[in-house]
Amino acid sequence: MKSSFTNCANVALLLMACSAPVSAALFPSLDGKAYYDDVLDITWLADTGYAKTSGDHPTGWMSWADANAWATSLAIDGVTGWRLPGMIDIDHDGCTQFKTKGGSDCGYNVLTGSAATTVYSELASLWYDTLGNLSSYDRFGHYGAYDASGNWVGGLRNTGPFVNLKPGGHWTNQRYEGRTWGPNFGGNSWFFSINNGLQSSADVTDELRAWAVHPGDLRLVVDATLNGMETATAPGPSFPVSGSSASWNYRVKNTSGQSIFDVRLYAESVEPERVDPEELCYLDMIPAGGEATCTSESLIVDGAVKIRLSAQGSSQEGNHVQSDMAAWYIGGSDFKPSLFLDVTMAGLDIDSQRPGPELYDRGTWYHNVSVTNTGVVPLRNVRVFDRTEEPSTEAWTKVCVFSAIEPTETKTCQVDVKGIEGGDIMKRHFTAQMRYQNGKITDSDFSYYRILDYP
Repeated sequence: MKSSFTNCANVALLLMACSAPVSAALFPSLDGKAYYDDVLDITWLADTGYAKTSGDHPTGWMSWADANAWATSLAIDGVTGWRLPGMIDIDHDGCTQFKTKGGSDCGYNVLTGSAATTVYSELASLWYDTLGNLSSYDRFGHYGAYDASGNWVGGLRNTGPFVNLKPGGHWTNQRYEGRTWGPNFGGNSWFFSINNGLQSSADVTDELRAWAVHPGDLRLVVDATLNGMETATAPGPSFPVSGSSASWNYRVKNTSGQSIFDVRLYAESVEPERVDPEELCYLDMIPAGGEATCTSESLIVDGAVKIRLSAQGSSQEGNHVQSDMAAWYIGGSDFKPSLFLDVTMAGLDIDSQRPGPELYDRGTWYHNVSVTNTGVVPLRNVRVFDRTEEPSTEAWTKVCVFSAIEPTETKTCQVDVKGIEGGDIMKRHFTAQMRYQNGKITDSDFSYYRILDYP
């Protein structure tokens, strides 16, 4: 059944910001664990506080890096590929033009959009257009959200079908592209306030809430194995012999609450060479909560392979249902991922220069941590840890998280220098790591330096 929410109901003339209702539908999927948004063509996790209720995080409030890492590591009923909600930093200038009457990316009544036009902000679209909430300012920029009877109607009034949707800033996945500031000088990222519809920026070290979304529709979930091995997570299993034959086994599950008819499964080669979609099998009708399977044979090709699987059908109302998933494997030569970690300070390669540079304790010093993807497949969820090994060993501390690093790409972050008194030599150990199949890919680097009293 279609659930529609509009943003023009019960609003005083002063607050009317639209001439016709904006309608969107939220369809339950993943057995009620998520809702598909047909305006944005994304799927929202039903529990907005899942980071806490799942036990993944003690409070659900986390830094921007931790929020990204949490979202990208999610696997809901075996479905991976989650992320934080997206938005567009218009003109790449950050929040330089704060507006209360709308028409920008910063402030209140911000641009929202849809998948059919341009999605300016997924959180703003859901909050304003789909759930019909109103900010504290009208379309003229005047403060005061009252209805005709003088009742306050601004802020979070409609939470829709979501649970734990509470006031508070929620991170987006968009890095702030204007000037940077903050106590750690790590830069800023965009957030959206569920309290009042404000969209702005916060220091990446601040702790805000994280809500996960998934691209596309998940009412039909596709799972594929190749010779019995799972392919849902990049880079997938390895097959050393190119040209050999392998067996695909596909499973399509209907995670919605109604039957889906005329279901067909398609495959499209995306990498290393794009090939047009072909129909793999016709699965007919899949009842609510049911599943169907089929098989196919293919030849292993050389390289890092990515295939887009698309399950398509029709709902009881005759609406098109389409869910796309990706499958990966590595064929031919050894395409095991690899990375290189390099730590510098003030442009100095400090890992081999004991005792290292002498730094004054009143200076502002940072380690520049760089991770380079030296392989041919993308690196996912690379984490950098460090600890002080001299004069005493400390526990490992996570200092950077990179959600994705493409082949040959280098990503960097800054880590503050930890000082000690007395001019002792400081030795810090940095290590970068990512999970790969049943093991880890790692690389390490060291830094040496001495902190001196300011003369």
